[in-house]
Amino acid sequence: MGASGNLLTAAEQYGRIMIAGGVIQVLSCGLAPILRNENRQVGAMTIMVLGFLFNLTMDFVLLYFFHLGIGGAALASLGAQLLTTALCFLTLFGVTDRLRARLGLPGSAGTSLCPLHREQFVFEKDCWKRIFSIGISPFGISLTPSLLILYHNIACLNYGDLAVSAYALISSTIGSYRILLIGVAEGMQPLASKAYGASQNGNATPAERIAAYDEIRHIRNKAIRTAIAASVLLFLFTIATASFYPALYGYQGDAAAAGYHAVMLTAAQLIFTGIVRVTNSFFYAVGKNRYSLFMIYFDPLCLTPAALAVLPHFFGTDGIWLTAVITQFLLNLVAAGMFVRHNAQMKREQAALTKGV
Repeated sequence: MGASGNLLTAAEQYGRIMIAGGVIQVLSCGLAPILRNENRQVGAMTIMVLGFLFNLTMDFVLLYFFHLGIGGAALASLGAQLLTTALCFLTLFGVTDRLRARLGLPGSAGTSLCPLHREQFVFEKDCWKRIFSIGISPFGISLTPSLLILYHNIACLNYGDLAVSAYALISSTIGSYRILLIGVAEGMQPLASKAYGASQNGNATPAERIAAYDEIRHIRNKAIRTAIAASVLLFLFTIATASFYPALYGYQGDAAAAGYHAVMLTAAQLIFTGIVRVTNSFFYAVGKNRYSLFMIYFDPLCLTPAALAVLPHFFGTDGIWLTAVITQFLLNLVAAGMFVRHNAQMKREQAALTKGV
């Protein structure tokens, strides 16, 4: 990644601590979606916010009072994730519900749909197979940003420190905005999964299953509209505020000019990113794992590496900044074809059910 000297030393120190707490990080990231799928969206959000605030507080304490440096920042992050994990487990085991009921606090009636018990922690081969087949898609969604950052950093190393610093500015700004678009997709996923389950319920009446197909279509369309609106707004916001980013992150002189130019060129990727994120989550939510896997893994394994190998030869560093714009646009075309094909399939299945009404 091009790090050396003090930067490399700090990165190694931070990395060792975070790797040592890897299990905590996995649990922290994995338990929140379980809460969301148990109709505890507010609880999951509250726990995440508490973890965030605890992280900020511990950063201040460990860095300014104990002077632990980058190691303190890593410990603060692990501490916040440990708190998040503990609160998620307490909620899943029903402890928080019983505590609220005992204290007479509101919300105690919202008990877990399926509270965990120790007896449930047993190995079931068939269940693990299903988890793996479904989980490989969200795993790719989480892995892809890291791979793309790695590819872009390697490409930037060929053009020197200015290019590396410019991409760092992109990652800190546009990279953060993309997380909001992931939030749209993740919010849609449980709803689409529930509607898909209802459409495949053999015990339901044909009319109920037909209504479930309509619900899938409604959720999909609403998510697409929301993603497009959010994408365009984020793009416009980036263009309007890009001139402030270099100074905000301490860039000066040539580094500031290079960073501003890079952000302006690559900002258009935001227009297309929302649809890609919704497509990824929607298709694994409705059992179309092959569609989802193609969308998720084709970009980091084929599309982006090919673009980074070709575009810089013609456009220099501008080719690096335009890579994400072009790849996201191409993925939008693929997504459109997938949505058309899936919609036609749903119509055929609905028509077959209509004959039984």
